[in-house]
Amino acid sequence: MLLRSNPEAAKTLLKQAREQVSTRWHMYQYLAARNPAEEPEMPTRRGYQPRKEATPGAFKPVKAQAAEAQDSQESGSDSAPTSA
Repeated sequence: MLLRSNPEAAKTLLKQAREQVSTRWHMYQYLAARNPAEEPEMPTRRGYQPRKEATPGAFKPVKAQAAEAQDSQESGSDSAPTSA
């Protein structure tokens, strides 16, 4: 229908659709070929420890103040850094 009423728009849309299909196809080929075992492990966020199992009531959130205190202990300094 569009090809008869507006051939230029139909050609443009067909070209765009072919490019999108090609891009999607290449992405799927890439995803299928990669090995998840070789992917780097995701870093944990500060103050967040992932749960091993999702049982109700087993989650114990870490307070931000406790996480900041732990970070300052790990760095070995309780005061703010000074510049010279």
